[in-house]
Amino acid sequence: MDKKFYLVGAFEGDGHFHSIKTLIQIGVTDFDFLEEIKKVIKKIYGKEVRIINHTPAHDNCKEQRRINFNCGKDIYSELKNIKPNSKEEKIEYLKGLWDAEGSVGMCKKKIKRKRKIYDGYDKWLTIAQKSKKKLNYWYSLMNELGITSMKTYRKDTRSFLSIRKNSSIIKFKKKTR
Repeated sequence: MDKKFYLVGAFEGDGHFHSIKTLIQIGVTDFDFLEEIKKVIKKIYGKEVRIINHTPAHDNCKEQRRINFNCGKDIYSELKNIKPNSKEEKIEYLKGLWDAEGSVGMCKKKIKRKRKIYDGYDKWLTIAQKSKKKLNYWYSLMNELGITSMKTYRKDTRSFLSIRKNSSIIKFKKKTR
């Protein structure tokens, strides 16, 4: 399986491409995720990257760490422009994307079935994104893989892609294992 598409998804989800320096940065609070990125970069490109402190914890914010991948012009161009084609490449891309940018939510909810009320939970997976073009692309990939998702556009530029149906969450989990 080509983990290159995992990197592409992660970098497009939560990374920054700096064309002048041919540098790709990704900063997150999930340090295990950064370790995975580091291993994949080493495996594919044979390059060592360091995980560095980025933002200390403050107020309600968690500590962030970052990887700076000084990849050079050729690798930079490849990672910035390559798109997944096969089903396997699309799955790896979505794994990287959701690992980088995705969040999980859950709250208690009253559920009514056949006149009875039960305590239940509303659950969802969500990606927030400013770019409607990226959001539409991710939505189309999810649909191609048979995973039902919803797009929500907001006026304040914080738009979302969500997976809300139990059957879709289960299908997403099975496809991205």
